[in-house]
Amino acid sequence: MTESEPWSYHPDGSPVYSLAGIIRQRAAVSPARVALAEPGRLTSFADLDRRSSQVAQALQRKGVVPGDRVAFIGASGPEFAEVHYGTAKCGAIFTAVNNSLAAGEILAILADAEPSVLVVDPAAAPLLGLRRADPVLPYRRPRPVPGREPSTAAACCSSSPPIPRAC
Repeated sequence: MTESEPWSYHPDGSPVYSLAGIIRQRAAVSPARVALAEPGRLTSFADLDRRSSQVAQALQRKGVVPGDRVAFIGASGPEFAEVHYGTAKCGAIFTAVNNSLAAGEILAILADAEPSVLVVDPAAAPLLGLRRADPVLPYRRPRPVPGREPSTAAACCSSSPPIPRAC
């Protein structure tokens, strides 16, 4: 079976495509067609497929394997879609975290989701005390300190340098 073929079939015989397969198929069938539109920016299916593949490769370089969880902290937009589809392409589980939440709320979500990697929209990086150039980071769960709220920096940062922005 090729990646653009269905991985399963519904009881009525209609195909079931994976999320990654849908983007690949649309990019093959109508590459120039608009997949995402926002004021001043249009993204074609070919661009979305290419950029989400770059995200998938960046996640894999960070050690993400099928079944791992990847958390995205940021606003809804093209980057959200690129990370969502890129996560699907490497077989990982996508967790979206709204960047309008308070740092403590974000930490609670991350503690529950236990992602292997955080992908932080550069616009949301200051919320977590990160540099704008640190979009993909290994996630290390903060150690609880009795009587103290965990530090967002301890939750999100790693001693290893992050990879360059892939999307």
